[in-house]
Amino acid sequence: MKKSKTQKITEGAMMVALIGVCLFFNRQTAGIFEVDFYWLLSLPILVYTVRTDLKYGVIVFTCSMLLSLMISTPQTMFYMFSAGLIGVLYGYGVQKHWNNRKLLGMTILLTFLSLLISMYIMAGFFGFDVAATRNELLGMMEGMLGFLEKLHLTLVLPVSLHLFVYCLDILMFMIIAVLQSLCTHLVAVLVLHKLKIKTAEVKPLKDFMLPRFLGFLTLLLWALVSWADLTSFSENIQFAIVLLFMCNFILSLTYGMIIVRELRRRFKWCWILYIPLFWNLVTMLGACDSLLQGKIRKVCYGQTGKF
Repeated sequence: MKKSKTQKITEGAMMVALIGVCLFFNRQTAGIFEVDFYWLLSLPILVYTVRTDLKYGVIVFTCSMLLSLMISTPQTMFYMFSAGLIGVLYGYGVQKHWNNRKLLGMTILLTFLSLLISMYIMAGFFGFDVAATRNELLGMMEGMLGFLEKLHLTLVLPVSLHLFVYCLDILMFMIIAVLQSLCTHLVAVLVLHKLKIKTAEVKPLKDFMLPRFLGFLTLLLWALVSWADLTSFSENIQFAIVLLFMCNFILSLTYGMIIVRELRRRFKWCWILYIPLFWNLVTMLGACDSLLQGKIRKVCYGQTGKF
């Protein structure tokens, strides 16, 4: 049944009031939402945009920003803006029947840009000391390497420790963006499903498959990092290669763990591959399955599809 303007205005007022309660609770708890759960602020606007249309979603988004101006700090206003923008665009995407890949990709991109601005471009304004955090991470790595030396073990890094720590810092930042986006996406799908709103079907893990070119990229990066002398390249090229290798390693390892989970249905001993000592093997397993497009997992079930 088509909603009247009165119903839309009433629902919009309820959503703004709900956001106001969250902002007030955030103020009373010293910013718990903007630190850990600011992605939840996108849900009321997201649901309202899906139930009405883009125009009314923008109106509620604007009202939420005005409310945030009255009762929130500038930092909270920034997070409210980024969360509201994600909610409006995600809701519009659901209305236009975007697939999960497009919805999740858009969410990851906007979350990444939000964290990039808050943690690096405007770090001082938001109270972050990037240099101090990186120095602390560098100290932890130096301590770990010293501990390994006492055990007569060596950890060979393809680049200098300082450059490796810089890549690790960027990698953790990217992982946070992806995890927050996954939380937004999965909670949104759950809420919309409970409201009986049609959304794109979320396929099970067994149907997830990496493109073939990522398998080639994994093998190429492993060969490059293992046998090439990266110190002969410029520092910028070293940074790009190591960061790409680390991102690809996390992705291939995650994909490999999905394969191990499926292989355990037939081979019970595969649980041993969960031990970190065998993670390089799991990564290679993920790369090979990507190259073969799921043929390794056919020992457990039939042809798979793409996410």
